[in-house]
Amino acid sequence: MLRADYIGKSSIANKQFIDNERLKYGENSNTCILTCAGNFNSIGTVTNSNNEITRILGYSKNDIISQNISRIMPKIYADLHDGFMRSYLETSESKIIGLERLVLPQNKQGYLVPCTLMIKVLPNLDEGIQIVGFLKDIDTTSDFMKNTYDTDEKVLIFC
Repeated sequence: MLRADYIGKSSIANKQFIDNERLKYGENSNTCILTCAGNFNSIGTVTNSNNEITRILGYSKNDIISQNISRIMPKIYADLHDGFMRSYLETSESKIIGLERLVLPQNKQGYLVPCTLMIKVLPNLDEGIQIVGFLKDIDTTSDFMKNTYDTDEKVLIFC
């Protein structure tokens, strides 16, 4: 009976985790979902986006699809970003995949917008590797910002 209780509790915990992830990053969560190609010949090219890109950064889906993801980054990071992606694809070593972190993407007017970013890698047999970014704008008074700046760690932007 103890094993059955453990399995039942484990299933409930897993369901709660999945439900929390859906609330945080799902379609109705005010999160911009960007899908980029992870193949060497088209690395960083945006293949899909939801409409939250317009609300958060002012770009329409047509503005961003088929463009390199570096279009929404400050130049200093944009120039290095494809190299970061290539390095990950060659080594599978990453310090950022699956971690939520603070980034400052550039909106259509050229201003930096504080956001959180979570990246996931999805292998796809038809389209090759897809890299999915979940971009969420943040309020500067949010718990994320308070926790980020209460520590002595440096904030890594788009690396």
